[in-house]
Amino acid sequence: LLSITDFEFFLQENSLPSQIQLLHPDTRYILLQFIEIGGDHIDSLMQFSLNSNSSTSVPNLTHLQKIFNQSLHLLKSAQKTIYFINSNTIFKSNPNSNQLELDPNGIDKLSLRLQWLNSILSNHNQILFLISRLSHPSSTSFDGSKILKNFLEPFFCPKLFKLKFKVKIF
Repeated sequence: LLSITDFEFFLQENSLPSQIQLLHPDTRYILLQFIEIGGDHIDSLMQFSLNSNSSTSVPNLTHLQKIFNQSLHLLKSAQKTIYFINSNTIFKSNPNSNQLELDPNGIDKLSLRLQWLNSILSNHNQILFLISRLSHPSSTSFDGSKILKNFLEPFFCPKLFKLKFKVKIF
């Protein structure tokens, strides 16, 4: 729940178009709803997409298939997407140097997800990548945004996608 002033600030900070003038003049608060599609759900969507692209037709969609279709529609129609990357899944601590480094297993999984997202997202979708749970003792001097920017750029054509990189530690 945000005040109109806070909502206007939120729109400006995220480069979203303002529609404040369309609200009723007595409006004082805005309720925002965020929809999370977690990593396990993305993995299931990837599998669902592969299966639905096969020649097998499904006469009666199950409840889960309907949810997958709704999620796919939501992803495809979004103009802006925030992708939270759990640092614990892609970085590991090197015991010899006490520094963080990319974990090949986590990177492989993230790579598959990003390749799939790149294939379904709109060309006009803007993606903001946020790193969460960066809890390593040396994480304050760790430039995860630079490492991730170099890793993520090959997945998305810069002319089609506006990528923003930001490390958010929480």
